[in-house]
Amino acid sequence: MVLESASFNQEQTLIPLAKMIIIDELAFMFVENEGFKKFMGYVQPKFKIPSRVTIVRYCMHVFNDENEKLKHVLSANKKNDFTYYEYLNVNSKYELHVCDSSLH
Repeated sequence: MVLESASFNQEQTLIPLAKMIIIDELAFMFVENEGFKKFMGYVQPKFKIPSRVTIVRYCMHVFNDENEKLKHVLSANKKNDFTYYEYLNVNSKYELHVCDSSLH
């Protein structure tokens, strides 16, 4: 068996990290935890641990990309007239609601 050296790309790693933080509803400071730092040092020593500010930027990037995809899907569906609105709820979670405008 021949082992090949896999290339590592920091940028391509930050997007899945941001998605994990979003999906698992982790605090942004998760990346600053000692356990996470040790784990990543073992898994990928080349990975530079980002700050929580950097993770917030990447989470917003993921959110904006997904929001644009949703807008595209909704605008492509000409059979239905949808309205959506966004807001922060009392728990500071960002929510997106989609309503069928024909019901109003």
